[in-house]
Amino acid sequence: MAGRLPDFLIVGAAKSGTTSVADWLRAHPQAFVPTAKELYFFNDDARWALGLDGYREQFAAAGDAAVAGEATPFYMYFPEAVARMASVIPRAKLIVVAREPVDRAHSNWRHLYYRQATESRTFAQLVEDELREDARLPPPGRCDLDARRHLVHGRYRDQIELLLEHYPRERILALLTEDLEGDPRAAFARICRFLGIDDGVVPPEVGQRSNAHREFRPVRLWRLLVRHRILERLPDRVGKFVALRLMWRETPPPPLDPATRARLADYYAEPNAAFAEWLGRDLSHWNPG
Repeated sequence: MAGRLPDFLIVGAAKSGTTSVADWLRAHPQAFVPTAKELYFFNDDARWALGLDGYREQFAAAGDAAVAGEATPFYMYFPEAVARMASVIPRAKLIVVAREPVDRAHSNWRHLYYRQATESRTFAQLVEDELREDARLPPPGRCDLDARRHLVHGRYRDQIELLLEHYPRERILALLTEDLEGDPRAAFARICRFLGIDDGVVPPEVGQRSNAHREFRPVRLWRLLVRHRILERLPDRVGKFVALRLMWRETPPPPLDPATRARLADYYAEPNAAFAEWLGRDLSHWNPG
């Protein structure tokens, strides 16, 4: 079969810096990461059903790279996806990037509300709905992207426990988004050592932030275009011009209501403490008093 299987996976969490890590590794001469960052092989039932051949083809261009890998930041959320990973690449190394969970959830909402136009609720409404539902990780055997929730992705210890059911701790590297932002060279060197590649190589991409938040403005017009698939009916060049040149804006995030932040701080207090214990780091600044 063409291609090879990956040596490492960046398994989560979404909106925490996984795109940056993938881009930094793609620039390392000893590592290979496919251009398509998120392959969704292990957590998409339809792609999984097609078998390994297509997945291997994603790594056909790896050549003699010391390591090859991919980044799909939903893998560690689904028990079924982790079980599939272990059945195919039991010796893979797993990279986890965790962001302060309130900001992560808010960022994920912004992405779906302003960019993909697939979320219609305000963030406050979303929080109310999910706290009422008390959403947890999907049950084993369920591997469905529609089962995603915003808040539960920030319960990192629960997802770490899923990984530990199939992989030893020494094959899991957990970093914080603040590590990538505070000292990106040190964080990248740590990733390289974990993967067994030269940690003295620092590509110019290291420290650059990928996938910065942008929004389509005006919001109501963009949501109308998406809802009625108007851009899909236009010639490709015209659609891209309208979306990327006329409406694409890099904007600061809208302020998060203090009451909503306080509710989420309470929700995440116990999960944060559990994750800090496993990580062996002080995360008290994630729950300011």
